[in-house]
Amino acid sequence: MLLNLLLAASLTLQLPGSTWVCPMHPDVRAEEPGKCPRCGMALTAFKADTHESFVLDVTREDGPAVAGRPFTLGLRVSHPRTKEGVSDFLVVHEKPAHMFVVSSDLQVFEHVHPTVSDEGHLSLTWTAPRAGRYHFLLDVVPAGALPQLLEAVVVVDGDQPATALVTPTKSSERDGIRATIESNIEMAGNWSYLTFRLTDAATGEALTGWETWLGAWAHLFAVREGATEPVHSHPDEGVEVRSTAETNITLEVLFPRPGRYGVWLQLQRNGKVTTLPFFVDVAGWTSGREN
Repeated sequence: MLLNLLLAASLTLQLPGSTWVCPMHPDVRAEEPGKCPRCGMALTAFKADTHESFVLDVTREDGPAVAGRPFTLGLRVSHPRTKEGVSDFLVVHEKPAHMFVVSSDLQVFEHVHPTVSDEGHLSLTWTAPRAGRYHFLLDVVPAGALPQLLEAVVVVDGDQPATALVTPTKSSERDGIRATIESNIEMAGNWSYLTFRLTDAATGEALTGWETWLGAWAHLFAVREGATEPVHSHPDEGVEVRSTAETNITLEVLFPRPGRYGVWLQLQRNGKVTTLPFFVDVAGWTSGREN
């Protein structure tokens, strides 16, 4: 996947031998000992034995996947060279594994967490709300390796829903929260600093009751139409995101290719997790052919 290749390429420049990594934020790395700029934890010595993407194999453990019925997937992550299964995953954002499930038409999105057995085996039981093609994107950090975002596709049987149009929108409202993207989106391949203004939908006032969830003030996931080019981002934990006047949050996002993207912002308010969907267009240089 492009995201893994970009990540591996950028980190290869930093990892000629041993490097230093944050146990809480494995994407934070340095060439010498120090502290994590996000959480302040001491960096630990680290040396990856490969920069290749790991392999995800998925098996259905209870027959065909049918809309409206729970089905279970067995998830095996293996080393790209030795082919050995991984049983030791680092805990990142309070979980050893995060799974993002997105339908190809971007109408369904869920952020769930596979079960990890005592032996390190991963499995996920999930119910698809409707038939269609679903992309399961597993976000894990095998011990001694680089962060991995691995994909599997599952086709769910059932009555096909009517085709839904995906139109651009930079505002969203759910569970009494209104969110608006107030910053510009840069061209593909450049970092965008997406600033979301969050208010109480009923009063228009600054959001109250905002809490951290899974170790962060917010989580953002984005994919291009067709559920390609995944992007996963969090705000810098060291930045104060709340004030008495307004509640804004900014996340760094790199959209790899031009096109229309689904963007989901997740946050917790008064103990309840809310997912706010957006659809944005990302421009790019064209060569006269479709992207």
